[in-house]
Parts: sequence; C-alpha cells; structure tokens
Amino acid sequence: LDAAEPERLAPLPRDATYAPGRVSQVGMAWVVAHHANARAAIGGQRRGIVLSRSAWFGSSPLGVVLWNGDVNSTFDALRRSVTAGLNVQLAHAWWTTDTGGYANGDIRSLRWRELVVRWAQFSVFTPVMRLHGQREPYPEPNRCGQPHAPNTPWSWGATALRCVQRAVALR
Repeated sequence: LDAAEPERLAPLPRDATYAPGRVSQVGMAWVVAHHANARAAIGGQRRGIVLSRSAWFGSSPLGVVLWNGDVNSTFDALRRSVTAGLNVQLAHAWWTTDTGGYANGDIRSLRWRELVVRWAQFSVFTPVMRLHGQREPYPEPNRCGQPHAPNTPWSWGATALRCVQRAVALR
C-alpha cells in the first residue's frame, strides 16, 4: 500500500482528536484500519500479503509486510536499514527492504555493485527478500514507459552475480 504513511495526510495539530482519542495517542491506529480494508478488498483471504510502508500494532495478523520505503542506494541507508529492521522485528512479524536501496543506484559503479552485494547479504536474513528499485543510467523506457536501467543481478557483472547467488543459496 503506497501512501499508507500518516505523515502524508494533511498535517493535523497534535491536539486534534479522532473518535477513539487524541491524534498524539492513537494517530497510527488508522493504519491498522487501512490494512484491514485492504485485506477485505481481496476477499479477506488468509493467504497472501499486504506490502505497506507503514504498520502498527494489529497489522501483523492482517498479513502486512512492512518495508522501509524508497531509501537511497547508499551505505548509510544500508546501515540505517539494518538498524530499522532489527528494531521493527521486535514488534512486527514481517519486515523487508529494497535490496540495494531504491533510488540513485548506478549499475555501472563498482561502489554501487559492492553496496548491492552487501545489501543482498543482509536481505537474505529478512523475512521477505525483495529486489526493487530505480537504477541508473536510464537507457530506455520499461514496459510502463518509464526510463530505467536493468535491476537484475546478472546485469551487475559476474563478480556481483556470484556474490548475490552465494547469498541467496544461503537463504
């Protein structure tokens, strides 16, 4: 569920009130209702997941996989993702990240290739491993008409591919 973040709504004063209480106390509860509505929209099926940028207590039984959003492709973002993932996993059953970061990853860069390998090595230990992102350079449009570079391990060179394959084999 994109745009499932409360901060994307019109800013509310901290003393604003919802039916169950003050926004400062129950403001995140709407996310659980958002997830319940998404689950109901797919027929309430027990199988399947809802991938969301936001979660709260009560989201986990609804099959919600929380991910850390569209983070930059940097070693600092990887470091923060490790910290976030470890902390989120204490309270929520499912968490994931965009392996390699989401934005500004140049597949020609050896530094980025090292980053995506390290990120893959971390991602194999998350409940859901996913590879998703907008890579550079943008040589041609994808099927949706948006420019992008390949986002597959075999497009990052033989060394990166071997390292990612080893990590996935460990999973």
